[in-house]
Amino acid sequence: MLYWFLTRVMVGPVACVLFRVWSRGLENIPAPGPAILPSHHLSFSDPGFVPFVVSRRIVFLANAAYFTGKGFNVRMTVA
Repeated sequence: MLYWFLTRVMVGPVACVLFRVWSRGLENIPAPGPAILPSHHLSFSDPGFVPFVVSRRIVFLANAAYFTGKGFNVRMTVA
């Protein structure tokens, strides 16, 4: 419920207007079942905007090294 509210009502519409978010090929995403959604990383923020244009819930994989260990990277990701 929170995911839907943030992406469809609160943050999504504002971000799409401010940053002129666009996408291509949404008709190729199957409604049920798994799908791989590659983004071409035109910007470092591309993964943050994908959930706003795709109607399905998006889950990202991350490297465990970002969340374990010591240093600046761990502090930035956990904060």
